[in-house]
Amino acid sequence: MPLNSQKNLLLTYLLRKKVIRKAQALLITVAILSVLAIIGFSLLLLSLYEVRYSRTYLDNVKAQYLAEAGLTLGRELLSQDKKENFSDSLEELFYTQLKGEDLDLDKDGVKESRYFEVKDSTGKLYGRFGVQILDEASKLNLNYCGEGSFRYGLDFSELNINSLFSFLGISKRASLIELRRGPDGKPGLKDYDDDSDNLILISNGIDNDLDGAVDEEDEGVDEPDEEGFGDDRLFLAPEEALEFLSLPSGLRFRNYFTVYSKDKELDSFGRRRIALSASPQDILMGFLNSGVRLPFQKAANFIDFQDKDLSQTVLDKFYKRIKPASSSGGSFRKIGNYFYAPKGGAPSTFRLQNLNIPDGEYFCFFYSPFEDLGIGYVSVQDIEDCDVYNGEGLYLPVRVEGGELEFSIKPFEDRDCALEYIEVVSPENREGLLHTSLRGRESLVINEVMVKPCLEFLVEESQNPGGSWVWRSGYYENKDLASGLKGEGRWVFSVGRRGYFYIKFFANIAGGYIGDVVISGKSLKGVRDGMVFPYPVYIDGDLLIKIQNNSLTEVSTFKKIIVSQEPDAEFIEILNIAPKEIDIGNFSIGLTQEEGAVLGWPAIIPQGTVIRPYEHLILAIDKDDRSPPSYLKGNGISFQESWGTKAVQLEFSGKIEGCDDIIPNSSATIVLKNPQGEIVDIVEYTSSQIKNYVSLERSDPTLFTDVDKDGVFDGWFFSEAEAKATPSEHNDNSGIKEIDPQTLEVFYHNVREQVVLNQPLINIGYAEKIPSGFPWKRFSLRDIALLSDRFTSFVKPLGISSFVEGNFKEEDDGFFSSHKGEWGLWRFSNILQGSYFLKILAQENGSSVSIAVRTKEAETFDYLGPFYFHKGCVYYGNIEIGSEGSLEIKIRNEEDTPLKIINFILEPKFIARGKININTAKKEILALLLPSNSDIISQRPFGERSKRRLGIGDLLETSALGSTEFQKINNFKLICPFITTRSDVYEVITEAEYLGVRAVKHRLEAIIER
Repeated sequence: MPLNSQKNLLLTYLLRKKVIRKAQALLITVAILSVLAIIGFSLLLLSLYEVRYSRTYLDNVKAQYLAEAGLTLGRELLSQDKKENFSDSLEELFYTQLKGEDLDLDKDGVKESRYFEVKDSTGKLYGRFGVQILDEASKLNLNYCGEGSFRYGLDFSELNINSLFSFLGISKRASLIELRRGPDGKPGLKDYDDDSDNLILISNGIDNDLDGAVDEEDEGVDEPDEEGFGDDRLFLAPEEALEFLSLPSGLRFRNYFTVYSKDKELDSFGRRRIALSASPQDILMGFLNSGVRLPFQKAANFIDFQDKDLSQTVLDKFYKRIKPASSSGGSFRKIGNYFYAPKGGAPSTFRLQNLNIPDGEYFCFFYSPFEDLGIGYVSVQDIEDCDVYNGEGLYLPVRVEGGELEFSIKPFEDRDCALEYIEVVSPENREGLLHTSLRGRESLVINEVMVKPCLEFLVEESQNPGGSWVWRSGYYENKDLASGLKGEGRWVFSVGRRGYFYIKFFANIAGGYIGDVVISGKSLKGVRDGMVFPYPVYIDGDLLIKIQNNSLTEVSTFKKIIVSQEPDAEFIEILNIAPKEIDIGNFSIGLTQEEGAVLGWPAIIPQGTVIRPYEHLILAIDKDDRSPPSYLKGNGISFQESWGTKAVQLEFSGKIEGCDDIIPNSSATIVLKNPQGEIVDIVEYTSSQIKNYVSLERSDPTLFTDVDKDGVFDGWFFSEAEAKATPSEHNDNSGIKEIDPQTLEVFYHNVREQVVLNQPLINIGYAEKIPSGFPWKRFSLRDIALLSDRFTSFVKPLGISSFVEGNFKEEDDGFFSSHKGEWGLWRFSNILQGSYFLKILAQENGSSVSIAVRTKEAETFDYLGPFYFHKGCVYYGNIEIGSEGSLEIKIRNEEDTPLKIINFILEPKFIARGKININTAKKEILALLLPSNSDIISQRPFGERSKRRLGIGDLLETSALGSTEFQKINNFKLICPFITTRSDVYEVITEAEYLGVRAVKHRLEAIIER
């Protein structure tokens, strides 16, 4: 190839290579620019996305803040309501102010909440939120319900969850109750007494395990209140149950079910409720603070109705009665010794002056002279418009200062009112107050006493005995000395009774000569005033007596005779008003008079003596003429000969030989005691109450009538039976008769109208069985309405199985000691933090112990005491359980006497979980309590219908539970432990909407305890 061609090719190659390089550079540049453009565009898009994301996030945050504002509003409304109201209902501000038609927050298909709008500083709508508050106490607590079929008002397991499932259309794949109770399906550990209360429950007369049988051997094993022990696992949230259930479409489970509801066991005034089994003093204060009529008597009866022992409770009452002298203003006008005002009148002011009692707080009770008239609305100091009926008191004590007390009374709108006097009362002794003691009613009653089975016959002029006997205005006289048969007089007395009798003779003067007496062929020479014919005389209607004056020196006089079966036919009748038989063997009967014990007493009731329910058991001086004191044997006179019924022979420990008046014919006191020496019943009679051959009888056997205010029953009635006594039979006297004021028909009461169970109350509703202190009346609906918010049946028995060490000896039913210095230590755990009252139960009485209590290891463990058991109880006092939940109790026996510890009890529980608020619950929930609940819904709210703030007691003041008293109290008994009118835990639901470029919503659900 030519050189030029080669050069040209080379040049072309070089040029092309240069061009290619430039093109490559350009391409690289373009590529770089493209990548940069893509990066820039991506950054732009990312920036735009970040802006949008940030804006969305901010909108969500703003929506969340709006929702939290809703929560804050709900919390503040609840807090404010707690300060202002003492019961909770659907009429509270936190319900009414949140209602509307904008939102359906609880997803029940009904819009029932309103929007609250939020605007910015320019007035532009910024966002809005709605709030709904649901009461957790309006729902069924999954941990406090059951599947049982028996209803007593005892335990939450009576609330059958399956009924609610069926009503709501929920189907279940497993039993929630069995799941809750763990693998063994039983409360606590199966076949194990987790709470160590079997000993108590097997004899308390209650079906504690809700199986339809009462007091089985294993009554306290696997009963419902053991839930939470052993392998049990309570639900921690309602949603845990959902995996075992199938819900119908649209049903929000949490609208009907909860695990959070609880009641703090405070009454409407914020006072800690009192346990039904509390100390006598606490129970008395509960009655005084409730304002019930006869608070001391009712409290004593309330205590004795429940305790197992047969020892009477005695409560001391210190009081002063004041009659107002005048009133000012208003409608009350003085009429005689009382003030009267027509219904609907204006309030009047009363000022009591010169009371002559120390300054301080007193309970005030108001009395009208007429049972059917009210007192009115009483206002005094911090108490305003308290409705008071005859005999009732105020719900708080009032303060007396400077011997003065001022109050006003506004008459009721529906009845006339009258005021006779006010009674200021104190449970403590204070200067200027009178004192009396009120005794509770135990099941054993001294029901009838035959004091003087004698008939007295005065001689009469019409008898005309003949012989040398001359009538001398009240007696016969024979001055014909040694006149013998010629001067003999004959008297015939119509006795009207059949049997053998003692005959006692009386002259005109003490110690005077009567003569030689012949009766039924038997004679007694030289009879003087006061002498008894030595031979019991058989009488069948009439009695013929012949008397001669055979004295050479003395004039005969004859004034009267006493035909007597004393002491053989004397008797004391004991009545059992318990529905079970009672072993009264080794009980004692004692008689005393002012100068001391009566000769021969006390007597012992034979071992093995059992008195059946409502049996009238006769305690005889001489049962059958074979086994009494020797001097009364074989004389033809005995209880069975005189009265014809069976009896128990008393065993006299003292000497009574020759005594012809064992039950004295003058004032005396009769005491029935148990083998421990405690008083079961005590009565007295006076000389003025004694009648010949007429027994003294009780009317209502539960009535405590104490005319002379010495703390002993003396309200006897004379027997009106044909035989003038009713041994072994129902009493027959004016006190058991009642006349219908409209029909004038006479109604006879029966002792079976009254009962003393000597067993714990299931709940306060069962107090309707307790004698009221009024004749033939039990606690009224009004009584229970006033008391129901003050008392609780929720206590915590600790049992005795937590014994750690000591020389107390374990027995089947407790831990036993018999020697001074022996001690035992019990250690308990898992107790809810709070304040409690410690009570220790024992089977033996009269023992004294020292007690040491410790709730923290760092605390000292020193003994306090001695404490004395009374009625099987020692009341240690208040203790504080800390966050550790532990308690140690050490007991030391301080006497060489038997002591058996059977239980430790903390009362009341700090919290009662699962109660249902009747003011807020839906009809489906109320149906678990009562199938027919429309009246509850239509008449609520309850709790503050009056200034007394009766809580659930308001139900009994309305027709919500029925139209009759029977319906009301029976429905109340079934539900009262499970209901409340106060709530403390709420579900707050809020949904907020932020109105930015686009609407953003946020929903919050929270459980709030206020």
